[in-house]
Amino acid sequence: DSGGALTSGTLVVWDNDDTEFAQSGNPYVTTTTTADSPWIAGVIYDDSVADQAVGSMVYYGLTQVRVADSTDNAAEDTLISSSTVAGQAGDYGPAANTCALGMDLEDLTGSNNNNELHRVFVNVNCQ
Repeated sequence: DSGGALTSGTLVVWDNDDTEFAQSGNPYVTTTTTADSPWIAGVIYDDSVADQAVGSMVYYGLTQVRVADSTDNAAEDTLISSSTVAGQAGDYGPAANTCALGMDLEDLTGSNNNNELHRVFVNVNCQ
């Protein structure tokens, strides 16, 4: 329900503003610009998922994630979450009613740019 295709490695959240969220067994996901969102769903697995189409996502396990490393620095061996850059992860700041996406294992580019790929063990955990 993002208004456009979602690509592999994009961090997505449950679209809690959509009427389908609480009423059907097939809720939408979208991107967010909320850091440490409490609605983290997982990471898009497919190369591309068209808007409002069914696709695959990783909600537990090892995958590559797009990271806003320049905007919201994510260090290896620390928890990451959603960032203020839509569809990209960043450093997790633990607080009430927030969720971490998982553990950032490896910066695959080492460039400290936005939209770079990191290897992450996804295990959504909320406080």
